[in-house]
Amino acid sequence: MTDREPPSPANFGYLRRMLNRILLFISLLSTTTLFAQVDSVFVTEYGLKKEVLGFTGGFEFGMLGATSEDLSGTPFQSIEKDAGVGLSLGVTTHFFISEGLAIRPQASIAVLRNKFRYFYPNGRYETYFVYPFSGDIAAHLMIRNPLYTKRVGFFIGPAAEFLIPVANTTRPAVSEYLFRGDAGISIPVDLGIGNYLLDVGYSLTLNDMLIGETIYETPLTQVYRQRVYIRVSIY
Repeated sequence: MTDREPPSPANFGYLRRMLNRILLFISLLSTTTLFAQVDSVFVTEYGLKKEVLGFTGGFEFGMLGATSEDLSGTPFQSIEKDAGVGLSLGVTTHFFISEGLAIRPQASIAVLRNKFRYFYPNGRYETYFVYPFSGDIAAHLMIRNPLYTKRVGFFIGPAAEFLIPVANTTRPAVSEYLFRGDAGISIPVDLGIGNYLLDVGYSLTLNDMLIGETIYETPLTQVYRQRVYIRVSIY
């Protein structure tokens, strides 16, 4: 049996793409931070800042699935999919529309070892990690925002992930961008210093994680990932 990770990238084009994505992520992160640092007073009746900057981090619990699986015509006996447990760390902001309603952009880096293991009839298998490191940009609508109201809030909204190719992921071939929908609850936590929010969220990717027409992608139709995450944010 062999259990190996993909080989390191061997061409300059691959490295350039990796650098471009990392620079794009840093640029988006910096832009979000600059917007959040504007010290403007919101509507007088609320007496609060319109833009608030914070930091967020937590745990990711994933599950991989496919709408269908057909191994006929392939050398594989079975395919095992496992998203495992990961971590995320980033910045978060609030742009208040009213005291109980806000838009919350977030930018973070996530580590989640999405694992595909291909088993052959003779017992041999190959292991590949898909999207082990990704940049994450989310724009959530916060309802009954708990940052100032101290009530449990709800959030919903779109998000996008882009691959940070620290390892060669050409087998199987991977979509460079994933779009997903997020929803969850946000609970205020009083620790005496600052404003803490505990988020419990659920996300579902909307487009196929795998692309290509090799024996590694074609057995799986519309590969998606579900994820439950727990994050703590401080403002």
